[in-house]
Amino acid sequence: FRRVLFRSLRATRNDGESLIRALQELQFQVLAFTNLTLGQLRNAIDLFSSFIDEETYALFYYNGHAVGHNEDIYLATVESSLDEHDLSPLSQVLLHHGHIESVISDKNPLLGVIIYDSCRDDPKDFVKKKLETSKTSSGYIIKSSPNLVLGYGTMPNMKAFEESDVRTGTQIGVYMKHLLNHIRKKDLDIERVFKNVQSDFQRLTAASISEKMKPEYRSSLGQEMYLGANLRQKKANILQKAFFRLTRCEHRSEEHTSELQSP
Repeated sequence: FRRVLFRSLRATRNDGESLIRALQELQFQVLAFTNLTLGQLRNAIDLFSSFIDEETYALFYYNGHAVGHNEDIYLATVESSLDEHDLSPLSQVLLHHGHIESVISDKNPLLGVIIYDSCRDDPKDFVKKKLETSKTSSGYIIKSSPNLVLGYGTMPNMKAFEESDVRTGTQIGVYMKHLLNHIRKKDLDIERVFKNVQSDFQRLTAASISEKMKPEYRSSLGQEMYLGANLRQKKANILQKAFFRLTRCEHRSEEHTSELQSP
């Protein structure tokens, strides 16, 4: 009998809250969710996308457990576990990254940034077989947008790590530590942000970690785009403002998902 359980993570809450503060400094409006079930995660993605149109800078950030297989990423939720003898489709247990990218691409944002801050190492053999069967039977289609940038905490077949912040003693993700140093800088275009994260990681990270973790990004941008740019902002109606006030940072927990979006 074999079963894969996902252990509790310590840095995810700290990382999410730190990124929220950074984005709010850039005048983003933020939707934040933690410890979601699969159904709640799908609903959160739909809700997030409902605020996106062709004038929007949208940033989606996921921090938590995931299963990697080749170039694919399968996001875990709070109730996810993988049982060798469970015949349920993996679509009922994990969320394929193509769903997120398709939903956001369909909205055709002015700029779409998606960050997967998770491990991508290959799973156990019995899980790998389930993933291959699931992908073949469901026929995942990954759509691409000309204005999409994908950031990854690590490359395929590699892990992501946490460490203790020497100043505060709290846990922080290694990827987030470097991302926070650059994402606030308004004079850096988004591709340069990710390039600087890669450069700093290689230069400042101990070999014991950098051998097993390497951040990467992919971009389909045809021009420089800046998260801190002065956007044409449409006025949010009263109900939208009330909604943001109610949902922003309301839930405090230890792991998993955050959705983040600009005005």
